[in-house]
Amino acid sequence: MPGLAVYTKGVDLWLQRGDQAGLLLAGSQRLSLFTPVLSPDGSRVAYVRFDQAPGQADEIGSDIHILDLQSGDDLSLRVHATGGEFFWSPRWQDPATLIYSHQRNIESDDGGLFSVDIERIDLDSGRVEVLRQDAAEPDLSPDGTTLAFVDRPALDQLLGIMPLATGEARILIDSSDNLSFFRVPRFSPDGQWVAFLASGDGPLASARPFGLPAALLNGIQDVWMIRTDGSGLTRLTTVLEDTPHFSWSDDGRHILVRGAFGVYLVEVATRSTQTLGPGEFHGAHDWSDVLPTPPADDS
Repeated sequence: MPGLAVYTKGVDLWLQRGDQAGLLLAGSQRLSLFTPVLSPDGSRVAYVRFDQAPGQADEIGSDIHILDLQSGDDLSLRVHATGGEFFWSPRWQDPATLIYSHQRNIESDDGGLFSVDIERIDLDSGRVEVLRQDAAEPDLSPDGTTLAFVDRPALDQLLGIMPLATGEARILIDSSDNLSFFRVPRFSPDGQWVAFLASGDGPLASARPFGLPAALLNGIQDVWMIRTDGSGLTRLTTVLEDTPHFSWSDDGRHILVRGAFGVYLVEVATRSTQTLGPGEFHGAHDWSDVLPTPPADDS
């Protein structure tokens, strides 16, 4: 792949520049590294360190770190204080601000088995604020004004957006559209669309995909997208992957999907899907670059 990419491989993080790839950070039997995301200038990587604490259930949790790609400095940004506390899904708002999910194993206000909020931290001051309660999987529009999120993640799950200036959320899609288990909402580079992962066949289907039982659907997902006004719901892939992950190209023409069975490049306009190589179970990546425009056909 052209440009710069950071991705998971087993419990480790790898960095790829153009055709050159190599180990960035090593995990261990106890420690897994997840969901890396490049800073806006590509100089740092925010990522999750998941401490599985074998045999020590009271220590299980996850932290968010920031790695400087030039100096190698590794900053502990958010560290779990007790077992069952998890910091997930980091995203950059700007070079000095990070948003993320903060989960605790306490009952939520609406009766969910756990509580999770979306928080924002200022890297200079360390100040933390809650952007939305009972929500997870944050992303910000390219202009930084609007939050995309999964609402009520411990219960029925909804996909919504919220202008930060007003705090007035609007639901884009829910299970009435025959989709569920929403994950990884991502604004398109022009801010007009939100792509996301979901299980199900969408509003034109009346039955579960391929007759699969509901208990299995939360892992089998494809990429969909919807306009920020709630119109234009479109299925982008039919790869039926196991808990995949994806990112947009910088120009919005392509989406790169990483699943358990393969890595796929999807042309958004045509939904043409190319398999690039083998996948990674519960893998994740971030990618920054635009693919070159194909030469014109002069024939």
